[in-house]
Amino acid sequence: MARPREHSADLSRSGASSGLTAFGALGMGMEE
Repeated sequence: MARPREHSADLSRSGASSGLTAFGALGMGMEE
């Protein structure tokens, strides 16, 4: 389930469910 932060950003941009957006933000923060 380890996807590049780029993919996470794409999901956030798409405006997926709140859960997905939150998860993406967490992943990006963790990676950064």
